[in-house]
Amino acid sequence: MKKEKHYIVLKGRKVGIFNNWEDCKAQVFGFSGAVYKSFESRQLAEEALANGNIAIKKVESATCQNRDNNKYGNLSNPITQSISVDGAWNTVTGIAEYQGVETLTGKVVFKGGPFQQGTNNLVEFLAIVHALAYCKQKDVTVPI
Repeated sequence: MKKEKHYIVLKGRKVGIFNNWEDCKAQVFGFSGAVYKSFESRQLAEEALANGNIAIKKVESATCQNRDNNKYGNLSNPITQSISVDGAWNTVTGIAEYQGVETLTGKVVFKGGPFQQGTNNLVEFLAIVHALAYCKQKDVTVPI
C-alpha cells in the first residue's frame, strides 16, 4: 500500500498544503528559493503549518550557486573528461533502464535494461556500478 503524504509549500508558485507530490512539485520545481516539506498525514501538515515551527527543504536554483565551485568542476563548466550516468523508470509500466555517456561528446558508452521490475534508484545505482566496471575494463580513471 502506498504511503499517504502531504506537502506544505511555504514559498512557491502557490502556497498551501498539497495532497500529492506532483501537485507540490508543480509549485516548487523551477521556482528559485522555493520552500517545502512533506508529512505523513494531512493532520501533521496542518499542525506544523499552524505552529510555524518546522524544518524545511529549500529547492536550489538551477545554477546551484552554493555548489558551483568544487574540486570536481562546477555546474556551468563540468569536467568534460568524465562519464555521465543516469537512470529512468516509467511509473506506469514499471520498466527501468540506464545508460552512461562520454560527457564531452555525448557518445553512449553503455546501456542497461529494460528491466521489468526496476526503480529509478536501482537503475541509477546500476549505472554507477556499470561505469566503474567499464572504467576498470578499459583501464581508465575518470570522474563518474
